[in-house]
Amino acid sequence: MKKLLAVFAELFALCLLLMPERAMASASAAIALWATAVAPALFPFLAVLPLLTCWEARRAYNLLFGWMMRPALRLPGEMASAMLIGMAAGSPAGALAAARVAGEAGLELRALKRCVLAFTGLGPVFLLSGVGVAMFGSRQVGVTLVLAQLISQGTTAFVLRFCFRRDTAIVPRQEDSRTAHPIREAAMNVIQVCGFMTLFMVVAGMLAEVFGAKIGNILLYAMDFPSGAATAALLPAPLPARVALVCGMLGFGGMCIACQNMSVVGPLGVRWWEYLSAKTFSAGVCAAAGWLLCPRQTAVSVASFAANGSHGLRISALFAVFVAIPPMVLLERSGFLNKTDRAK
Repeated sequence: MKKLLAVFAELFALCLLLMPERAMASASAAIALWATAVAPALFPFLAVLPLLTCWEARRAYNLLFGWMMRPALRLPGEMASAMLIGMAAGSPAGALAAARVAGEAGLELRALKRCVLAFTGLGPVFLLSGVGVAMFGSRQVGVTLVLAQLISQGTTAFVLRFCFRRDTAIVPRQEDSRTAHPIREAAMNVIQVCGFMTLFMVVAGMLAEVFGAKIGNILLYAMDFPSGAATAALLPAPLPARVALVCGMLGFGGMCIACQNMSVVGPLGVRWWEYLSAKTFSAGVCAAAGWLLCPRQTAVSVASFAANGSHGLRISALFAVFVAIPPMVLLERSGFLNKTDRAK
């Protein structure tokens, strides 16, 4: 494996020398997308992640949603907070939350797998503003993408309830500094996402340059969702077909997001073939749901991200505050905050 990675690195460096303009354009597009859409939607959740996954928060969400999670999804109630973070913030926030909750609560590996493989997708803020409005020129398309992802996540979670029964090992507790330095850790994780996005978008752009438009687009669809979705939005095809294609990419997530999530849960026991199998199934369900739910009127494809950055920041911050309300109320009622103030 290391030899293959070394060969890939050498080929990549050679392509950078032969196609500097394409590499620079792809890197600039990736960083612009990260700065205007991804980082504003992701950072608020990562900043409050210790609060959303602490013992008091797990208890609050267990009381609110635990009654339905075990019979419906065979997930312990403690995973409710990680499930909600994954659905609201997308990747890799959902994987980070699931790994943290499973380790802190001493849960079995099968619970981690079921949660991560089902509920790590794209954040609804980015789907509404970054894809629906900016790429397709239609808020209704964005709503369709959000609904299709919810359907695929629910269906995948229901199917996974029958899987991983033998994975009863306890997830090890993660020793990190998120509790002591949540803002610093959140910033580092967001910057890491930028690095993944830039690398994969540069690779995808150069592959499109080498193999031509058709093959390059197929590789783009599988590797990087944002750039693949922007390309699919401009195809000369009916709107339902384009939306179904984007939904298929959404269900799969792309190899860029896969590497982000697996860098978190891979060392804990989640295997690559399990991740890719679950995401391939989710892609089929999401594509079918997108085809059925897609509005039939014409949408304008504009493929521009920057105009919706501040709007996404407002919505994502509101989502983060909303998700944080239950644990905050429980902390206040339990007297934990007053005890902390007296200790100081």
